[in-house]
Amino acid sequence: MGTGTGKTRIGVLASKKLIEEGSVKAIHIVVPTTNLIRAWIAEFIKWGSEEILTRVKINCIQTSYKVDHDLVLGPEGIPPDNTLLIVDEVQTSLSPQFRALYRFQ
Repeated sequence: MGTGTGKTRIGVLASKKLIEEGSVKAIHIVVPTTNLIRAWIAEFIKWGSEEILTRVKINCIQTSYKVDHDLVLGPEGIPPDNTLLIVDEVQTSLSPQFRALYRFQ
């Protein structure tokens, strides 16, 4: 899908629905830049979903890989139960180094 087609809106609304119905307990959003962290937060607010931001973690790919690796994969290398992983601009994070984040997703 191209720029401006509503991909982030779909991610926000799907996140809200899945949290509210109990299908997932947490959302981890991985983005390539800090600007996109701010953009995702703004979209949650714009679409009336700010109340679930306490259950949403938004990190740059480097942080997810280096610092919050256990948040994405868990201490045993397996993703935590009921966590939704959303990867924005996934093509920017497909290097062999970062692919470990998606191994079990």
